[in-house]
Formats: sequence, structure tokens, C-alpha cells
Amino acid sequence: MKKLLYVLGTLTLINGTTLSLIACQTNFLGINLATLPDYNWQEEEPYFKQYNEVNYLSAQQETPSGDLSLPQLSRYIDYLKFNTGFKNQKAIKKQAVTGVPLNSAYLPNGNFRRDFGERDKYYLYEKINSILDWNESTDYDLKYNQADVPLLKTKKVASKWTKTQDSRVKALNLGLAVQSTSGTNSIVGSKRMFGNNFNNWQYLDGFTAWAGAADEGIIVPPAADAINAAHINGTKIYGSIYLDGYHGLVKNMLQDYLVRDNEGNYKIVDVLIKMAKYLGFDGWFYNNEPNGGAPNGTIMDNKVSIAIVQQFMDKVKASDNEEIKKLEMVTYKNQGTLAFDKDKLRDEDAAGLAAASNGKYVQDFYVWPNDSETWNQRHPEYNSFETYNMYNLGGWIGGKIFYNEDRIGTRNITELTQNHLDPNGNPYTDWNKEKNDLFANKWTFSGQNRNSITTFAASTARDLANIYLENLKRPLTLSDDTYGTIYQNYYDDMVFTGRNRFLSDIDQGSVSWDPNYPVDNYSFGIGNLVLENTVLFDNDPDALSEFKTNFSTGQGRKFVTADQQVIDNYPWNNRRLADTQLTYKWDIHDSVTKRQVPTLTGYYDYYEPYQKGNSIAIGGSFNKVDERTGVIPPGVFNNKVIWNIMGTNYSQTDKVIGIRYKVSDAKNKVLTLSDLQTKFDIKLVVTLDNGDEKEVAPDQLEEDNNGWITFKTNLNQRLTLNNEKIAKIGLSLNPTGGKGEAFKVNVGEFSVNYNEKKNTNINLTPDYITNLQSEYAIKRDNLSSLRLNWTVNEVYRDEIAYYEVYLANNNKYYRLGETMNNNYYVKNLRLSSGTKIILRPILKHQTGVPTYQSWNIIT
Repeated sequence: MKKLLYVLGTLTLINGTTLSLIACQTNFLGINLATLPDYNWQEEEPYFKQYNEVNYLSAQQETPSGDLSLPQLSRYIDYLKFNTGFKNQKAIKKQAVTGVPLNSAYLPNGNFRRDFGERDKYYLYEKINSILDWNESTDYDLKYNQADVPLLKTKKVASKWTKTQDSRVKALNLGLAVQSTSGTNSIVGSKRMFGNNFNNWQYLDGFTAWAGAADEGIIVPPAADAINAAHINGTKIYGSIYLDGYHGLVKNMLQDYLVRDNEGNYKIVDVLIKMAKYLGFDGWFYNNEPNGGAPNGTIMDNKVSIAIVQQFMDKVKASDNEEIKKLEMVTYKNQGTLAFDKDKLRDEDAAGLAAASNGKYVQDFYVWPNDSETWNQRHPEYNSFETYNMYNLGGWIGGKIFYNEDRIGTRNITELTQNHLDPNGNPYTDWNKEKNDLFANKWTFSGQNRNSITTFAASTARDLANIYLENLKRPLTLSDDTYGTIYQNYYDDMVFTGRNRFLSDIDQGSVSWDPNYPVDNYSFGIGNLVLENTVLFDNDPDALSEFKTNFSTGQGRKFVTADQQVIDNYPWNNRRLADTQLTYKWDIHDSVTKRQVPTLTGYYDYYEPYQKGNSIAIGGSFNKVDERTGVIPPGVFNNKVIWNIMGTNYSQTDKVIGIRYKVSDAKNKVLTLSDLQTKFDIKLVVTLDNGDEKEVAPDQLEEDNNGWITFKTNLNQRLTLNNEKIAKIGLSLNPTGGKGEAFKVNVGEFSVNYNEKKNTNINLTPDYITNLQSEYAIKRDNLSSLRLNWTVNEVYRDEIAYYEVYLANNNKYYRLGETMNNNYYVKNLRLSSGTKIILRPILKHQTGVPTYQSWNIIT
């Protein structure tokens, strides 16, 4: 999408992917890989230096599994023997000297051999890596780019949080899943906590991993770690086909993109289908603006895009493969609208794209439901709620982001789902009055939702947090990033549940783009219109038989293992390990008045994880969070509080609910079960679809050595339904002996019918993992970086939750990373005689003794 827009006469800058030209140290013969300098990881991982600076585990009982040799060991990758697919110069300069697998991104025409160090002048300009040659068997990076989690099915929760929520209205994010199209390695994680981690999946029907630049890649699949995070929350995720004539796209770049076979079919269609199926994502967002501001056909005719989309949809529909049949295409055209002028379409190419993609179409900025009404009426074969109107979250006015910390979470996005009217409830006939009323926030609405919402620059909260961190003007610390992550989460919640981070029937918002229009008393989010999705439902073949979440956002400042070993001062970010998120952010209300409790605020807490890197918590106000550390303050409890956590759509009570919680007081003392008997009464609370809140006592209360209390109850024995449904599950928190006192309540796990000691009928042996290999190793200045691959006994595959990777040296286990994939990368290891790689599979059900398999590294 074009980055300079005039918004009703006001110049607005759009925050999006920018074109950054990479200066290449090359000559006629191309890049000389042998002379490339070492890669500096400091910018990506500013405070992480060496693995031996993090806390370590004492040596464990190991299962020796053989030797790990390093047959391909060199100072740089020989690309002419080890192909990793298309790479631009930025990516080559990073990967060649580190060996790191990189996120996929493609320019259709591929590379010349000179790009990868070819020195023979006869082969310098031989083409390789055309998009039409895409093949998982010849690209060594692709296996690292595969997602691990299939898309979970969702249903709408059984009751509304507010009366204005509509189960038909959808939400689609266009957000950055990574910060750069090229040279990114989020697929193997990072040792920086702060990142592009998104956690409000419950409101989204789709997430477009927004990416693309003419010098980096214009066909960009979503990162595998982002796919995992989306799918575990039941959200579809799309790759980006980014045809942008405003920023560098020229005709010859599309040569291979436009190749047709003998029957006139575009060959790219088969590649797009094959890519989505192999990598495990749900389709494509087709960003069609190839000509920029020039006339149609200057670079590419819009009719070509329509044909490509139509052929994609036809092949998907005709496929015998169930995974392929589910693939989707969402389309967009610059300045595109489905509006009619009298009886004539204003933009036939926009309508052609909409029809080709079965009505899944995003109208451009400042196009409203009023404009698409006629098109929707004339095309009942398409769902009008798959016509999306654009919420420009990242626009700049007056030199700063308009929806900044003072204004985010105040927009009345009803303007995108309903026809707008004048203050008297009549259609506008005077454009000047319509515009003036917009700026004065005088629009009213029809009361009938017709379209859905797309949020552009959906990563704006991340941008606000990054600006905060940059303004510190000093080297960043892990504590800075902890606060920055809380900052990002806090403001992103506002996009969905308004400035209050709580929904109510009295919420109001503003449509004004006037930076001087006061919004202090407004709160309005996507959740005011979109009903929450949940993966927790029953009476369906796709219902989950068991469920567990630790609410991991896929990042942390420490890591807690499955057996409660704590690795402190360990910054990590790997969305492959993200969990299903809580549904309500944050439904914390007084049990009597049902109103939000002003002294309490919801957070992700990165200092108190039960497992992985975080828990969720109720604490004090955001302005009391310690900016130096990111420590969550306690909050004051004056009355009984209801904390709704998970939304559900359950019609039966055959559920054992488990919650692990921890309570600490104002002095950070963790309260024991004995302490709680005199200070706090904690019960499960179940909200039915008629609004009734039922408190449920525990069947089991257990306390562990770290202060976590396990609460379990069988609903079948404690709750009777009379045709009602269970809509919400959470906690009732009653300060029986401590009213007016400050507490922090953490929840580290929520489960349904989950038995961690379940007998999986697997004949357990210590040899889960077989055939560990290093397909390539880079050694520079006595530091080695390894690309690791292994296989696993297929009997165990579905029982493995993820893997932990350690370096063993001198009876100490230094944690290297974690992944769900059978391929991983570790960097800058100081190897010596006796050094070992340790792999530990973490099981979904903790039966038997944890297995640490070891391989001696042969250097």
C-alpha cells in the first residue's frame, strides 16, 4: 500500500515496510565470500554475549547417543554446493559467515550465480533460484521454515461481553510478524526478549504477515514461528504477495512471475499453492498495486492479477487434497473500492479481484460500508462480512503517530462496519458537511453491521514501545526489554478492548482525525464489535479432548522447564513455543456492580512464569510498573473480584478444570495455603450464557515448593446445567481478611481434562531422538555455529511438546535454545575436548524420567 496518503486534506504518513537499498561490496566478479567480515549480532541481541553468561543447570543423568561430527566445517557457506534458496545481498552477508537459517522471502527472478561468490566469468550471470524452481528438496533453509502446529478450530464464545458484539463481524490484521523482510532468523529464535510477539488472537479471523520490498522479496511466506502462534490460537495466517509500484517494483522484476504454460495458465499459481501447503500456512494476501501511481499496465495490467487469483482459487477448489482445499486468497487494490457511481462500478478491477477471491476483499483507506452497499446487495453469493474496510492504526499526523499512547484505543470503528449517517440519522448529501462532521465526531450510524474490519499497521503498539526504548538513548538491558514488552502488550490490548482494557455497554469512541479533538473520556476497541473466538467447545468432532496452556507469549527473561528448573537471566524469543492466550483482556470486575475495578490491572508477568517464560497476573496500575525492571506491582483488593480468563462454548459439564495460581502480598511474600485461609477465598467461577456467575469449590488443592497452588475441580459433580452453556471460566477472588490490602495474583496454567501423568501407552525408552547431524558448521575465531538436524522415533512424535537444547561442558548444562522443529541452529560456541550437545524432549504428559540425550562433538 502506498505510504503517503492524503486523509481528507490532511497529509498522513503510513508506517509500513520501507525500501532500504543495500550497498554491496562487490565488483564485476561478484561478492567475495572469503573476505566478508564477521557478523555482528549486537544490534539484534544487544545484551546477550555468550551462553556461559546465563545461568546453567547442573549436569543431569544422560543417555549417551553417539558422536556429532562436523563434516562441512568452514569459514563461510559455499553456496554453489549448499543452496539455501533466494537471498539478497543483505541476507547473504549475514548467512554466509554465520550459517544461520533465514526466514523465506523471494524475488521471482531469483539470483545470478555471482551473487553467491561465483568467480568464473562464464557463469557469473547464470540464473539460479527462480521462484518457478521452488523445491523443498533443493533448498536447505526450507525445513527450518516449516510450521509445527496445525490450525485449531474455533467457535464463538457462548455469550457476549457487550451488547454491541456481533458474531458475524470479522477482523483481519495486516501486521509485521518480523521487523525486516530479508535477513531475519525468527524461525530459529533470538536471544533478545523484545520482538514482534502478538497476543490478541482471540479477536482475529485472519492475520496477514505484512512484508515485502522490491530489493528484499515480494513473495513472502509468514515466518514458521508466527504460524505456530497463530494456529495454536485458532487464527488463520496469510503470506504476502507484495506488488508495490510506489517503491521500486519495475517490469523486468516480474519476468518469472508472469510465465505461462502452453495452456495459458500462470505457473506461479502452482508454486503459491505448493509453498503454502509445505510450509503450513493458510493462503495469501494479494497486495495489488504494481503500477503505483502510474497508469494501469505501466508495469503490469491489473487483469493479470485477477487471472492469477482466479486460477489459484479454481485450483484450490478442484484439488483432492483437503489441506489445499482450505487455502484462501484475500485481495486488495490500491485506491480500490467496490462503490458504484449511479449504476456503474467506480473500479472494475477492484470488483474483479473481489469476485476472483470469492468476495474476500479489502477496500482502501477512507472507503466505508456506504460505498460497498450496492455491490454487496448485488452479490449475495459472497459474504458481505468478508468485505473489509481499513482501520489505519499507524497513520502519522503532525509529526507523530496519531494513535499514540494518548489516543490509541479510542477510535469508533463502527464507521467500518455500519453505514454512517448525519447527526439526525439521515444519509449525507453534502460532502463538505460529511467531512466536517467526521472531524467534529458527529457521525451517527445505521445500527446494522454489514462489513468487517482490517487493521493496517497493526503492529503500532510494538512501534510505540520501540520508540520508548530508542528514546532511552543508552545501551539496552534485559530489564529495559522486559518493561518494553509490557509496554507493547499494554497498548496493543487497547486496540482490542479500548483504553480501559475492559469492554462495557457504555463505551464510546471518536471518528475524528483532528489531533486537537479531546478523547480523554473515550474507550473503544475492536472487541466492542467482534465477538471473541475460542478453541474451547464441545459436541463437535473437532473439539479438543484435553487442553492446557501456560499463556506463553513465546519470549521471556528466564525459562522455567517442565520440571520446574529455573534458568535465570536467559533472554529468549521463539514464538514456536507460544501458547493459546487468555480470551479476556482484561475482564476483572466487581462481583456486585459488574464494573471494572480501577485499582487492579491485568498483565503478562515475565518474572513469575510457572512454565516457559511468563504467567498472567492481576496487579496495580500501569503507571506503577517499575520502568527500570518491568516488575508488576501489587494492586488493592477492596471487594470480591471476578477475573474471567478463558471464554468457552461448552454445553456439557464433563470437564475437570485445573488452574495453577500464586498470590503474593505488598511485601512480595508468597502466601501459602495456610496464609490464604485467613486472607483470601479463591474459587473457580463459571459464567453461564444467561449471565449467571457460579462459584465452584475445589476438589483438590496442592501447593508446590515454589508457591504455586494447583486448584482442580470436576464440574460434573459441582455444576448442573439446565440448557444453559458455559461461556466463561475464571477465578473469584475474595479478600476475606485483607480488604484494602495490596496483592498480586498470578495464574501460570489453565487446563481442561488434562492429566499430566496420563498413561500414553508408549513404551518409553531413553532414545527418543536418533541420527543427530550437523548439515553445515561455520568456524570463525575459534567460535563454531552449527545447523543441527535430527529425527525422532515416530511412535513418540505426537507426545513431544518441544525440545530443549544444551551445551554440556565441565559438568554444566548451558541452555542454547528451544524449538518444536527437528531442525535448529546454535551459534558462537566455544568447543573443546569433551564438549557435548544435549537434546531433551519435553513431553506433553510427564510420564517417566526426563531424558537428556548427549552427543560428543568431534571437532
